[in-house]
Amino acid sequence: MQFLAVLLFVLPCALAKNICCVPDKMSGFAYNSYNGISSIYKIDFTAKKHLAVSLASFFNPNAFTLVDFGNGTMYYYDGQTCTKQSLAYPEIYQQCIPENATLVSEANLGPAVGGFPYKAYRFSVGPNTIEMAVSSNCLPLITRLSGPALLHTRTSIYINITTPATIDFPSYDLSKCKHDSVIVG
Repeated sequence: MQFLAVLLFVLPCALAKNICCVPDKMSGFAYNSYNGISSIYKIDFTAKKHLAVSLASFFNPNAFTLVDFGNGTMYYYDGQTCTKQSLAYPEIYQQCIPENATLVSEANLGPAVGGFPYKAYRFSVGPNTIEMAVSSNCLPLITRLSGPALLHTRTSIYINITTPATIDFPSYDLSKCKHDSVIVG
């Protein structure tokens, strides 16, 4: 009976088809078009965590935002105090572009001949829309998120992406974070 329960859980996952999946672990730089701030960007889909450390000079160099999308919680540490908020839509952290995504563009960044080829897709995650341009090996180049997960549409551009074997997350004791309100994204 336990085998059947495992099979019923694993089989649909194995049969689910995707266009492509980004690597389990990535790091690099991200530029957020809404606020104009660049960040060091790290995501680990195995640990279900995303870390952003702002590169803006007016932020404390120890500040970070950690999204634990596995537990539906976001932590923000400004260098002195920490707050945590519940995510209303943790499912927007998608590793794979689903089979039902719409191909909206296929072109080259840069010159038509010798440029960097990409494919851009659009798909829905609940009431939210994700548009994602990826390289031929499924590294994200640009993402755009719109819908109730965010107050404003956000476009992020990713630069110098690497796929490290491990990702280090802050060792700050997150149990000290004060609970704030539920956030939309």
